[in-house]
Amino acid sequence: MLPDFFTYVFNIYNINLINHKFTKFNYNFKTKSNKGYKMKKLVIASMLACFTAGSIFAADGATIYKKCIACHGAKAEKSYLNKVPVLTQVDPATRLEDMKAYKAGTVNGGKGKFNMGAVMKLQMSSLSEEDMKAVNDYISTLK
Repeated sequence: MLPDFFTYVFNIYNINLINHKFTKFNYNFKTKSNKGYKMKKLVIASMLACFTAGSIFAADGATIYKKCIACHGAKAEKSYLNKVPVLTQVDPATRLEDMKAYKAGTVNGGKGKFNMGAVMKLQMSSLSEEDMKAVNDYISTLK
């Protein structure tokens, strides 16, 4: 059944981008000798990779948060050095803005809110904005 589906898909009209011509492409799964077989295989593989890349490379807040556990706790319940507020008690929008500011080094002239600017900047340096959002969303689920 599956090869029949692919035979149907490969029998649709093919666009030749070099000569700007429309040609009929007939694929035979048994011989694999038809012109364009390798290109078709590459195109299909590329399309599948594009569709799955978003889910493969999507930021995983739980995985990223693992490097925060030492100071903030497994459930974001710790108050580091009794100075830093418990992360689950901070408003999510404020928490995200703080993460961005720590990465930029702009919190209190680089010292940070609780003199933890250097540590937090180092922790945030490898995170993209998407990663920060994912971590922030994950922390919100820990309440």
